[in-house]
Amino acid sequence: MEEGLFPHSRSMLDVSEIEEERRLAYVGMTRAREKLYLTYASQRLYFGTTSSNLVSRFVVDIPEELISTI
Repeated sequence: MEEGLFPHSRSMLDVSEIEEERRLAYVGMTRAREKLYLTYASQRLYFGTTSSNLVSRFVVDIPEELISTI
């Protein structure tokens, strides 16, 4: 889950679209029964260009005590 992918870069201009994607992320995460693995690529080759990526703001918003980093 990376910024620019989730939430999508086109949503960044509209607060209501960001909040809709946040709701979708919440629903998806809360459907996990036992474990949930969230991943992101710190670097990605995108249309021939390497880009550095930040973890999604939705992951950053998860309380630290609920996260185990592998």
